Amino acid sequence: MYQEPQQALQQLLTAVTKGVVSRALSAVESHPVPLHSAKDRRKGGQFGVLLKRMQPYGHRLACNRANRGAFLWGVANYLKGLPHEELVIGFGIAQGTRTFIESVIKIRGEADSVLLPPDASANIHSFLGKNEKHTVLLVHNHPESSPVLWLMRLLLGDDPLPSITDRDVGLAILGRRLQSKMSGFALGKVRLYVVQNDGILEFSGFTPALLLDAFRKCLSNALQKIETATI
Repeated sequence: MYQEPQQALQQLLTAVTKGVVSRALSAVESHPVPLHSAKDRRKGGQFGVLLKRMQPYGHRLACNRANRGAFLWGVANYLKGLPHEELVIGFGIAQGTRTFIESVIKIRGEADSVLLPPDASANIHSFLGKNEKHTVLLVHNHPESSPVLWLMRLLLGDDPLPSITDRDVGLAILGRRLQSKMSGFALGKVRLYVVQNDGILEFSGFTPALLLDAFRKCLSNALQKIETATI
């Protein structure tokens, strides 16, 4: 009789705990807020309109060439207000300090989650392994209608907050890239962003938070092994 309320409370407490950990990691990352010029906003607006028309989901499609600023502006505006999560993957090439996106994959998710399919993951790593200048940007949203997100905003503030699952995906991608590099392939570059509460936050790169996040993941895996062995 009381099992469902207890499970709901446990899930809520777990979400809050993970949110606190992620907020602490975000504070350590200290990525600058992306700045968008008038040109970025104009091109990004056009890019966002194009994204709405791009079909089908799950396929890598050529797009109008856009620099990173315009791409992020367009994707953020496209994702804002959606009742479900979506992941937009941009494939680009670095030229000096700038990155130009030339193709995109859209992945449609559920109300509170979006998964990276194996074929899309394979596409990402194949692309990155070919050239050190190849760059992939992964941008997804957290819908404002989510009750868990409402609680996170109440307790932890309005700034965008990647989930622990988001961070685990980032660690997995980076781990695979390092393995590929040791096998003789290019490392490439991956950047991850979350769109939430009319804001966008990056949670990637070789920052002090990465070491803490890797330690968190190793500790979590060790505890799971101990728990499994005990059972």
